[in-house]
Amino acid sequence: MPKTITAQGKAMRQVAPDTVTVRLDLSGVAQTYEEAIGLSASKTEKLRSCVKEAGMDPEELKTGTFRVYPHTRGEHDEKGIWREVFDGYGYEHSLAVTMPLEQLRLGEMLRAFSGSGTDAAFSLEYSLRDAQAVQDALLEEAVRDALHRIGVLAKAAGLGKTTVLEIRHGAAAEVYAERRMEMITMAKGADFDAVRVEPEAVRMRDEVTVIAAAD
Repeated sequence: MPKTITAQGKAMRQVAPDTVTVRLDLSGVAQTYEEAIGLSASKTEKLRSCVKEAGMDPEELKTGTFRVYPHTRGEHDEKGIWREVFDGYGYEHSLAVTMPLEQLRLGEMLRAFSGSGTDAAFSLEYSLRDAQAVQDALLEEAVRDALHRIGVLAKAAGLGKTTVLEIRHGAAAEVYAERRMEMITMAKGADFDAVRVEPEAVRMRDEVTVIAAAD
């Protein structure tokens, strides 16, 4: 019966994010459907101007979701019975722009958004521009780790040359995840330079199982 050695190789890294996505949420209520559409469109154009002001193509501001819906409010009638009353049309518009993580430019863009008069709420998502390259490097490192373990085990057992028979790789034990700040409502004239945001490093890991034959 041929001798085999099985070893698991692991690799882990912490990588600083190099990309940030600014997500913006617009919302409001208007008397008519047409006014709701118009308000959303007007505020969106102001946000696009902010993107341009920060030195980027305004077309980089992309729509995620958009909806207009009947808006109601609750009140008690003359008999004290609670009821829902139609009071116009609400709109919700989510947008996002992705850019290299440069604190100066990010601050300029956030200041522009805060002074736009749109009352947009925002959140930041930090990510890696080329996460696949990091994952590929981790996979190579995990294979080298497994081969090293096989060599150590073979030597300890007094075995000779080893030959790889099989490499097994499933889903990474920890998949890449973006880091997100909570949604914040923009205040006009907010000092974003005073609020320096340092994103947490992205933790990534991978593992493989290598099976080798030994002489």
